[in-house]
Amino acid sequence: HFHGRFMSSRSWVFFLLFLFSTTLSQLNIDPLADRHDFVDDTLGSADTAFKFDNDQDERIFTYAPWKFDKTAPTFPEDELLGPMTDDHVGVSFSAGGTRAVIASMGQLRGLKRAGLLPHVRYLSTSSSASWTTTLFSYADSSFHEDLLLNLHTEPETLQKGSSSPENLQEGAKWFRYLPSRNIGSLAAEINQDKLLWDEIRNYIDPDHRAWSEALHRLVLKPWKVEGDSDSDFLPFTWSQDYFNTKIVSNNPSFGGQRVASVRGTGDPAAKPPYPIWTAGMVTRVDQPWTIYPLEMSPLGVGVAALHENANPWNGHVGGGWVPPFAFNAYKVQRGSFTVKVLRAENLCSTLTPDPWTRLEFQGQRQSTDKFGNEQNPTWDQEFTFLVEAGISPDVRLNVKVLDADLLDTDTLGEHEIDMRTIPFGTVTSRELLLDAGCNSKLYIELNWTSFQTFTDPSDQSKIQPRSVARQFSLRDAVGASSSHLAVRVNADQDSLFHWKTPIFTYFPAQHLDQPKNIPATYHFVDGANIDPLGIMPLLLRKVKKIIAFVNTYDALEVDGDQIIIAESVAALWGYQRKPRGQPWRTFAEELYTMDVQAFRHNQVFNDTNQWDELKRSLLEDKDAGRPCFFKQTLQVQDNPFWGITPYQVEIVWAYNELNMKWRERLSPDALQEVKGFARFPHFQIIEDLELRDSGVNLFASMVSTGIVDTQHNEELMALFPNVVVTPPQTASPPIPIVDDAAHILVPSTILFAALPFLLF
Repeated sequence: HFHGRFMSSRSWVFFLLFLFSTTLSQLNIDPLADRHDFVDDTLGSADTAFKFDNDQDERIFTYAPWKFDKTAPTFPEDELLGPMTDDHVGVSFSAGGTRAVIASMGQLRGLKRAGLLPHVRYLSTSSSASWTTTLFSYADSSFHEDLLLNLHTEPETLQKGSSSPENLQEGAKWFRYLPSRNIGSLAAEINQDKLLWDEIRNYIDPDHRAWSEALHRLVLKPWKVEGDSDSDFLPFTWSQDYFNTKIVSNNPSFGGQRVASVRGTGDPAAKPPYPIWTAGMVTRVDQPWTIYPLEMSPLGVGVAALHENANPWNGHVGGGWVPPFAFNAYKVQRGSFTVKVLRAENLCSTLTPDPWTRLEFQGQRQSTDKFGNEQNPTWDQEFTFLVEAGISPDVRLNVKVLDADLLDTDTLGEHEIDMRTIPFGTVTSRELLLDAGCNSKLYIELNWTSFQTFTDPSDQSKIQPRSVARQFSLRDAVGASSSHLAVRVNADQDSLFHWKTPIFTYFPAQHLDQPKNIPATYHFVDGANIDPLGIMPLLLRKVKKIIAFVNTYDALEVDGDQIIIAESVAALWGYQRKPRGQPWRTFAEELYTMDVQAFRHNQVFNDTNQWDELKRSLLEDKDAGRPCFFKQTLQVQDNPFWGITPYQVEIVWAYNELNMKWRERLSPDALQEVKGFARFPHFQIIEDLELRDSGVNLFASMVSTGIVDTQHNEELMALFPNVVVTPPQTASPPIPIVDDAAHILVPSTILFAALPFLLF
C-alpha cells in the first residue's frame, strides 16, 4: 500500500539500495571478503597448497589430508586423543528437530550428574542434535556448563515457581522457568517463532547461505560460538594450542589467527568428548538420490570410504578427511559446452517474423543475430556456456525463439534440454519442435568439452571458478547437518535445489592425479537422510561401548504380531520402514516406497534373533513404565559403503518413551503440566509450536532422571563398571543466571541482518 501510493518504482529501488548499504555498515559485512583460490603446486604429494586471496591478504597454506585405509584405519583425532581403550564410550544422539535438541540436552545433563561424562570419548550427532553438541562443545567459556544443560533436579522437587530465581540452583526446580542461555531455551524460541520459518522460506540466496546464516544468528551467536559479530567466520578446531602448533607451524601467515575451540581443551585435567557431526553429500539426483556420508569433526571433514565412479562424470568420492579450515577453500572446477544454433524452418506468426534465438543456462544468457521478415532463418552461430562440476540447482538449457517486435517478447517456440542427457565428447544434433500447428522446428548442435583438470591450473580459460565467500565454519557444519528443517519449512518439494540446502566444493582425499577427480560443487543435506542415529561414525572407529539415544517420534507399539520401532534402528538390521499392517521387509525385498532407500546402506547387524529381542525388551520396559534401556553385545558385519569392518560391540539402546516411574514422582502441578502436552514425549519436529518452557524442562527432566535413577538404569551402568553414582554436593556455590533479553534475535532482526542475501 505504501509503495503503490507514495513511491515510484525507481524510488523504491533507491530505498532498497539505501537499506542494503546501511545494513552493511551496521553489520560490518563485506560480501566480497575472504575469497579463496585453489593453486595446485604439489599435485600428487601428501600436501596440497592453497592460495588465500582477499583485498588485505594473500597467502599460501598447506595441509596433509588423512587418508582412510580400511585395512588399518586411522582417524584425524588419534594422535591428539591417544589410543582408544576398552573403557572408552561413544554416545550417539539421534535426529529429531527440537525434540532432539531437548532430549540430548537432558541426556548430557544426566550423564554429567551420574559422573559418566569423563568416560565419554565421542559425541556423535545427526541433524538438529548437532545444535546441542555444538553449543555444549563450543559455547563461549563465560557460559557455565550447568547453565547450558541446567542442573539435574529430582522430579519431586519440581514446582511452578513464582518470580525470578536468585541463582541457577533455585531456578532448576521451577519447571516454568528456563534460563535464557540454557540450550533448551533455543528449542522453545524456535517453536514459538513461526515468522522465522517464513523468512527462511522467502530467502533469495544464490550462495545457499540462508540456512547457515539463520542458524548462526539463532543458534551460535547468542552463545558467542564464533564471536559477537555476524561477519566473524572463525575456523574451528580442537584447541587454540593445537592450531598454533600444528597448523601455524606449517602456515606462518596464520599466526595470531583466532579459532573456535572445544570448551575445556585449555585445561590439561579436563577430558572433553570429541564431537562428530554427520551430513549427506548428494552426488547424483537420479531416483533414488546418491548420497554419501560427510563426517565433520574438529580435526577432519570428509567421506571416509573411497567410492569410485560416484558422480556424474565417474569421479571418485571419499578416501579420507581434510582439516576443517581447508574444506571448501578452493576453486571449483568447471567444464563447458557449446551450442551451435543452425537454422529454423516454418516459423509462424501473424505477420512475417523477425526471428532471433535466446539461450539461457544457469544465469548465462546469449543470443543469435536478428533476422528481418524471415520464416526460415539460418544462423550458424556457436555459443559457449560454463558449468560447475557437481550437482547444480538447474542443469537445464532453455532455448527460446523470439520475434523481434517492439518489446522482443513474442515467443515463436521454446524448449528445455537437460544437459545431463547430452553425452560427453561427441556432437549431439537436436531437432526441436517449436509449434506443432505450423510444424516449425529449430536445429541445433550440442557438444560437451571435458572438465578442466588439476594438470594445468594456470589455464584460466576453462576454470572460471565460483568464489568461496569464507572458510568452512561451525555455522556451515551445523547448517549442513540439520538442513532438513530448511527444506521442511518450504512446501516446494524441489527446494533441495532452490536455495535451501548448503552447497560446498569438494574433492576426494585420494587419487588426485586422475583427471576425473576434480573439485566439484555438491548439495549437502541433513544427516538424518543417511544416518539419523548418528551411530555410524562410532562403528567406523570400532568404539567398543556405545550409548545410542534414539530420540524418535515413533512410539513402540504392537501392530498385529509385529512390533513397531523407529526405522533408523530397523535399517541397522537391513529392514525398511514398516507401514502399519504390513510385515517387516528387508531392502533386498520389494520396496514399500522409494523414499525408504535412504538407509539402504546402513546394515551392520545380521542376527535376527537379537533384532527381535531388542524390540521385545524395549516394549517390555515401556509396558512396565520403566525408562527404555536395553544392552546388547552385537557382532558388527562388514559394510564397505561406510568403511566399517567387523568387530564386537556393546550397545545400550535408550529409546524415547514416557517414563512412568518419573511421572509418578511429579508434584500435582508438574503432572498437570505434562498432561497438557499432546504426545509427550513424542513431540513433532516443528509442528508442536505450542511447546512452552515447561515442556522443555519437563522433557529434559524425564530423560535426565532415566539416566540418574539407579533403580532403573542397570543396563546403562553396566557399560561403566568402575563408576559409582554419588549423591550431589550438599553445599555447592550458587551459579549466577545470565538473563539477556536479546539472547535470541527476533525475526525482523534476522530479516534485516540477512538483507544482503535478499538483494543479491
